Amino acid sequence: MSNTSVSLIIPVFNTQYYLSACFESIEAQNYQDYEVILINDGSTDQSEQMCRDFLAKHPEKTTLITQNNLGQGAARNAGLRIATGNYVCFVDSDDLITPDFLSVMIKATEHDLADVVVTDLIKRFETSGKELIFKNVQLFTTNMSTNLMLSHPGPVAKLIRRSLIEMHSLVFTQGKIYEDLLFNVNLSLCAPKVVYVEVALYIYRVRSMSTMNQGAFSSKLEDIYAVMEMIETQLIDHPAELEYLIIEHILYSASLRFLSVVGGLTYVERNVEWMKQKYPNWTKNPYFLKRNLKFRVVCHLIILRQFGLVKWLSTMRGS
Repeated sequence: MSNTSVSLIIPVFNTQYYLSACFESIEAQNYQDYEVILINDGSTDQSEQMCRDFLAKHPEKTTLITQNNLGQGAARNAGLRIATGNYVCFVDSDDLITPDFLSVMIKATEHDLADVVVTDLIKRFETSGKELIFKNVQLFTTNMSTNLMLSHPGPVAKLIRRSLIEMHSLVFTQGKIYEDLLFNVNLSLCAPKVVYVEVALYIYRVRSMSTMNQGAFSSKLEDIYAVMEMIETQLIDHPAELEYLIIEHILYSASLRFLSVVGGLTYVERNVEWMKQKYPNWTKNPYFLKRNLKFRVVCHLIILRQFGLVKWLSTMRGS
């Protein structure tokens, strides 16, 4: 496929009930200089046939890769290997993009030849049907690369310069459910020109049975420790940023996930001891101090082992 402006990389695994809406949102784009790379990651429902139908409908724009179920990271890597666009954009197959998503994002790349463009999300909750705007970047500092590192690590709702990915050999760690976090850290370390578009252009479905929203304990939740160890080696020269990421993803996010599953309490205790031993001065972290009151209170309550209060507070909006 000839060089295009944007490569849309879409891993697909058993999303037959959402895929049509995703495809329709792509077809509705008012910016048309893009290619679609579909990676069927071993789907066992009708997703593969739906991908084939989309390929037949748009053969000039679409490439379909079919592989065994290797996970989302491997699927994204497969898409990266054949992408031809100046920029790549990851879209989850159960999500949608607004009609002006690509046009607004491409226009933003013209600002100082951006390496990365990030936009906000609309979180759509499957069970309630409610929607809320999610700020995809937290403005801790004037350095946008640092802000990118410390913000939501998901690769969606971003345009990333493909030459940057190739130059720095950026890939997703396969087989880890927190592969996004490591990728985002590595991306931020090599992307000096980051542009933030403070408009919600990406619709992110929050599904009750997604990988990160399951009620039963899964050993895959332990992947956060291996991923964070890799990040520690990457951020030796960035101690404040590393400490904040530990606070955010171990003390806060991982602990809340473990508290929500049967058998997870042991891991929360592990997180508390890790913080006390390795990061005893975490409460003075400059980025932590810029977070809102609820976030800071929950972190303190976890350290104090007030897990009942933590569960109650975590159900309230506005973290």
